[in-house]
Amino acid sequence: MIKKYTHQELGQVIESISGYYCIDKEELLKINSEDLLYFIGNAKMDTSCCGVYGCLYAMVAGYVLEWKKRCDKNGQPISVVRTVADADSREKIIRILKEKEGVVQVEFW
Repeated sequence: MIKKYTHQELGQVIESISGYYCIDKEELLKINSEDLLYFIGNAKMDTSCCGVYGCLYAMVAGYVLEWKKRCDKNGQPISVVRTVADADSREKIIRILKEKEGVVQVEFW
């Protein structure tokens, strides 16, 4: 599936009722001669009634088809990606990112 990815400002804190999250870094990883776009985020649940929790995670946008070719109305760059649909590819990417980035969780668009 082809999707547009709007790049976010790194380190910007997004608050919710139970805590916050922020994107710490955005990376490209070469997989089979294609650039895979992912970002590393940090979620903290520190205002929840159920206790405190934190999670370092990776979100995989997909394989880059167009890199920052246009911007949204707020001036944020937009890239076009092809999502990772294949289960074997996802498992390989999960293994790589957990080892490379030390994340607990890897999610895909």
